[in-house]
Amino acid sequence: MPFTDINSEVKNRLSTSSHEVKEAVIVGLVQKELNRRAATITTLVERAEIAQKELFKLKPDIVSYNEDGTVKDASYSKPQLEAKKKATELLDKLNTAIDKALAGDFSKAYEIVNEKGGGLPRSNPCPVSPRSKLKSSVVRRKRTALCSSGFSNASKKPT
Repeated sequence: MPFTDINSEVKNRLSTSSHEVKEAVIVGLVQKELNRRAATITTLVERAEIAQKELFKLKPDIVSYNEDGTVKDASYSKPQLEAKKKATELLDKLNTAIDKALAGDFSKAYEIVNEKGGGLPRSNPCPVSPRSKLKSSVVRRKRTALCSSGFSNASKKPT
């Protein structure tokens, strides 16, 4: 078969391929959306696991003991109770969004995934340790400059 015959056959098939092209585009777009939805649900599940771990870390911080050393009463301080309440609300919010997404309503799931931080608690990138209070004022100023400039890694120098 000469090359000109191949070229004409290719042109002939392409001229009648509008249905195949349309089908390929539809399949591609559907697959793209399915991947997006699967990634969204996966992200929500991962965030729910993190929130669950954070909730388990919150223990009563006020403990009273009997004379024999057994625990008489364990309760939460106000900040600890508020942290537990926020963690519980976040976990409920994530679980509700997962359930709705699995039922077909992805609006809340997309909203949570696209919000900054995804609703997860944000740790302080520049914590102040008790030992740091003993450091000189020069070191404290450098750490403050790093924290205020947005560096989360203390090894970086401000410019």
